[in-house]
Amino acid sequence: MSPLNEVPHEEFQSIEDINNYLLTHPEVTEFIESRKVKGKAGKAMFLMFDEKTEKLARKLGLEVIFPSAKMRTFMDNKVNTNRIA
Repeated sequence: MSPLNEVPHEEFQSIEDINNYLLTHPEVTEFIESRKVKGKAGKAMFLMFDEKTEKLARKLGLEVIFPSAKMRTFMDNKVNTNRIA
């Protein structure tokens, strides 16, 4: 779903900013709340996300179905990737 009305926000610098904006938008939060089943809103998949996105999703009852942003950031480091290899 896409909100019909834009809420004032800072200029987006990343995809994460856009996701975080949407997760705090009143129309989006109302949509998610209206579709909850037994207190759970379901699962969410984001192209890019950060720890703030995870927190906002969790607050809405959504489960992010990827490894955590913290783990992704850790694995994105070449030194850590070589250490694991």
